[in-house]
Amino acid sequence: GNTWGAKNLLNKTGRRVSVPSQARAPDHGTSVSRTAEPATLYLRHTLKRLVSRRCYTLAQFLRSSGPAACSGLMYSLFSTPPSQRAGVPTDTPLQRTLREQQILLDSAGVGIVFLRQRSVVRCNQRYAEIFGYASPAHLVGLNTEAFYPDRDAFRDLGRTAYPALAQGQSFRIERQLRRQNGTLFWGSLTGRLINPHDTGEGSIWIVDDIDEQKRAQAALNAAVREKQLLFDSAMVGIVFLRDRHLTRCNHHFEQMLGFEPGELMGCSSRRWYASDAAWQEVGDRCYPTLVAGQSYEGEVELCRKDGTPVICEVRSKCIDPADPAQGTIWITM
Repeated sequence: GNTWGAKNLLNKTGRRVSVPSQARAPDHGTSVSRTAEPATLYLRHTLKRLVSRRCYTLAQFLRSSGPAACSGLMYSLFSTPPSQRAGVPTDTPLQRTLREQQILLDSAGVGIVFLRQRSVVRCNQRYAEIFGYASPAHLVGLNTEAFYPDRDAFRDLGRTAYPALAQGQSFRIERQLRRQNGTLFWGSLTGRLINPHDTGEGSIWIVDDIDEQKRAQAALNAAVREKQLLFDSAMVGIVFLRDRHLTRCNHHFEQMLGFEPGELMGCSSRRWYASDAAWQEVGDRCYPTLVAGQSYEGEVELCRKDGTPVICEVRSKCIDPADPAQGTIWITM
């Protein structure tokens, strides 16, 4: 058969060192397929490495191989893969990146929208769901004024947000928004321009439905106000202590001992006892019971700011019996 030296292979194409597509293999006597056999696939990768090193190695390999093997290798190496031939779609890096981004958008737990001139260019499924639409396609081209309670609210957000966005900053705010059916809800908005130097390129906004959190917070605030009203209006002194230091008390306790509002905040409870010994005695008497998870009731002699004594009926217990370090609450009468 034909053999080649290293010099003969220089500047030659694969066609010069291949054999006809229907060459007969000497050991099998059958036609050689233009598709590389499994073993040839391994040799193809090996050959590519060898070619990059020395042309003479390629010559040695081809000299020791039959024409049939050479034909399969040359076709596998130098032919165009089917996926890259004309007319066959290819999965480019850009397409893969876009597909990954779409998966991220669809999997996000918040609404994400791309706006241009305050109209929807593209959004994810969650954004559509927040505003009551079945599909993101239903929002494309829609002006975002439709998502606000009225035109004034829409314009007010624009006046507030876009000056900050134009400086390259992110803008965050909580606002009432409107669903497709007209119901209002609280939403958290975060926006940023794609290019602060060219507002025409549009902006990206993240929207989260925080209506339930807002309602829960409003209910909690109402409960806190009610408790504070009861706390301040109680006709008994109420004191919260941690490590025997005052963390909170009501106005009646301050009045009862002659202190100004806020004067006792952070002070040691020693402040309203006549002596160190009296303070230590009350601690030794009360705290073993409290640490055991029980309530303490009894009389305690306190000392007003002017030094006069006052006998008080005291009731005390740990805020959390399982964790006495959380502090104690004392009611004095």
